[in-house]
Amino acid sequence: MKRALLVASVASMIDQFNIPNIRLLQDMGLEVDVACNFEKGSTCPQEKVSQLLMLLEELKVNCYQVDFDRHTQNLMGHVKACRQMKSVLLGERAPLGKNHHSGGGYAFVHCHSPIGGVIGRLMAWQLGEIKTLYTAHGFHFYTGAPLGNWLAFYPIEKALAHITDTLITINGEDYQRACRSLRAKRVYYVPGIGIDLKKYHRGQIDVRAKREELGVREDEILILSVGELIPRKDHETVVRALARTGRQGFQYLICGTGPLHEMLSALVRQEGLDGQVKLPGFRTDIAELCQAADLFVFPSRQEGLSVAMMEAIACETPVMCSAIRGNTDLVQDEKYLFRSGDVKGLARMLQECLSGGRDALHQAMSRVAAENYERLRKFDLMAVGSQMRKIYGELLQ
Repeated sequence: MKRALLVASVASMIDQFNIPNIRLLQDMGLEVDVACNFEKGSTCPQEKVSQLLMLLEELKVNCYQVDFDRHTQNLMGHVKACRQMKSVLLGERAPLGKNHHSGGGYAFVHCHSPIGGVIGRLMAWQLGEIKTLYTAHGFHFYTGAPLGNWLAFYPIEKALAHITDTLITINGEDYQRACRSLRAKRVYYVPGIGIDLKKYHRGQIDVRAKREELGVREDEILILSVGELIPRKDHETVVRALARTGRQGFQYLICGTGPLHEMLSALVRQEGLDGQVKLPGFRTDIAELCQAADLFVFPSRQEGLSVAMMEAIACETPVMCSAIRGNTDLVQDEKYLFRSGDVKGLARMLQECLSGGRDALHQAMSRVAAENYERLRKFDLMAVGSQMRKIYGELLQ
C-alpha cells in the first residue's frame, strides 16, 4: 500500500487545514502519517492538540514529533529538525502512541508552513525517489511586503521550487507570482482548504438566544473578529477605530488567544471601551457567533486566505476587511475594504455602519453579503476536495 506523509511546523496547521486531506488520501487507498511539532508553537490550546491526537488515533494515522521551530534564526534547532525529519522519512523514528503501520516508504510528502515546507522538501530531495508537494498558505513575499521578507524568503522559495514536484497556492496573487517567477514542475491554484457550506450557514441557531447568552441587547450591533492576538492580525486598529467613532450601541468580540491579550485589554481600558469590547479567548462556537453577529471585521495585515473570513461569509454575515492579498479574493466591494492599519479610514467606515442602528446596517450591507456568499461558492469543500484528488492522483502517477 502506498504511503503519504503530511508535514507542518505546528499541530494547529494539521488541525485547521489538513484533516480533509488526510481523509481524502485514505479514501484514495493510501496510508497517511503526520509529522509536526505537537508540543510547541500551536495557535490553539494544548487541550485542542490533545483532541487532534485522539482524532488522528481514530483515523489510524501515525504521528511523529519533529521539533520544528518557527523562528528562522534558530539554526541549531533547524539542524535538529532536519535529522528528525530524515529519520521519519527513513522509517527509523518511533511514532507517538500506537504504531498503526510501518513508517517510511513514502510515495510523497505534502508540506505546509515555511519551516516545515523547507525542511520537509529538503530531506525528501536528499533521500531521492520521494516526490514533494508544497501548499503555500500565503508567501511571506507579497505586494507591499517589507524588504526583509523578500530578502529572507523569496530566494529560498525560488531555489526550493526546482525540487518541488507540485506547488499549490491559495490566492490569486500568489498563483500569478508562482507561475511567473517560481519554477516548480507543476503549479496549481486551489482556493484554500475549502469551506463546508453545509456546516457553516445561516439559520442553524436561535440568534436571539445566542445574543442573550453573550449579553448583547436586541438593539445593539454585535461586531465580531476572529484571529490570534498577534501583531499580524492587527486587532488594535479596530479597537482604536471604534473609539474614534464615539458611538455607543455596539459590542465587539475579539475571539482568539495570543501574546497581545494584556496589551489589548489595556488598550480597551485606555480607550474607555471596557463595557463594549470583550476578549473571550479561544472559542469552539465560531459558526454560532458568526450567525449572531451583525458585522464581521477582519483587519489582518497579512493573509494567505482566511478561513475565519470564509466562515463568516458562509453565514451571510456582512464583512469589512483590510484590502490585502487573499482578503480581496473574498470581498471585492471597495466600500467595505480599508487600507491595512488605517485607523481613520476604518473609523469612517464603522461610523457610517453604526450611525443608523442595527436594522439600517442590515439593510445597507445585505446586498454585498449576498454577493460575497455567491463568490464563496467556488470555495466549497467538495469543489476543493475534487481538485485535491486530481492533484494527488497526478503526483502518484
